[in-house]
Amino acid sequence: MSEESRDALFFQEDDFISLRAYKLFLNEVLHRDFITHSTPETSKVLGAYAQKLTEEADADLSRFQSLVDDVESVRAGVLACVDQARDLRQVFIEAKPGVTRYRRVAVDTLGCAPFDFHQPHFAICSFYNVSGVVSYFIDQCRTNLKTVERYRLNVSSMERGIHPMFYRIVAARKQKIEAYGYSPQKPPSGSGTSPFDFRRPYRGDPEPQTLELYRLTGIYASSASALFNFGNFLNRIQLLLTVMIDRLSSITASSTYSTLLLVLNLVASLLTPLQLRIDRLQEWSDFMRHKGKYAVEEQ
Repeated sequence: MSEESRDALFFQEDDFISLRAYKLFLNEVLHRDFITHSTPETSKVLGAYAQKLTEEADADLSRFQSLVDDVESVRAGVLACVDQARDLRQVFIEAKPGVTRYRRVAVDTLGCAPFDFHQPHFAICSFYNVSGVVSYFIDQCRTNLKTVERYRLNVSSMERGIHPMFYRIVAARKQKIEAYGYSPQKPPSGSGTSPFDFRRPYRGDPEPQTLELYRLTGIYASSASALFNFGNFLNRIQLLLTVMIDRLSSITASSTYSTLLLVLNLVASLLTPLQLRIDRLQEWSDFMRHKGKYAVEEQ
């Protein structure tokens, strides 16, 4: 498997299913009948923290909806950078005959005539030469990078919030937690820390209260892992855009034509990984809207 494929699959189908299961659980928390008027077992789980849990669940559901809705703008921005990078590279590679003799000449001294620019790049080149076209492209990618950063921060906020939420839930069940080797007086510390040993197989009397606790720990473990993977997946997109911007920023008015081609070739190596990741992000969005191909696995 190629490096690009491994990176794209870092956010996997199991994560899609876990995140949708977490969304369903948040809806479950919001259902007040479930919290206060259900069986004694479930009311013991959530009753003591009903108000706070309701507020947290409502906030996370809003974040979920924003994440799904905002995929379109994030995807459009990243793809705009990918497409423009490919187009510009092609324009400079396919320069008019004779330009190759000037590989060691500064690009701005060549003017715009040797290159078949489209708008708005042609107009920009007319005023600011070739380096101005590159600078314009960099500015667009920086704007799109900020969109990705804001999107990732929403995921990070959900990842941080899931730990105190489930701590409040399991703290309400401290009379049963001892069977899992956990001290309810000590909350989970740090991202990814679990109040249970999830590797331990379930044994014992399958009474409703214990089974409900086991169900909740499973939701907590899978959801926290999926949010962690989602955040890292977005970090990869952010890193690739940052590297692209850094490489392009090395092009100045005094850069030679050969340097420009070299930089664009280096940037080209980033485009396929970006494309793969942004396609995977769209798959997740479609799945959350019940358009995905993993419904059978989820059932």
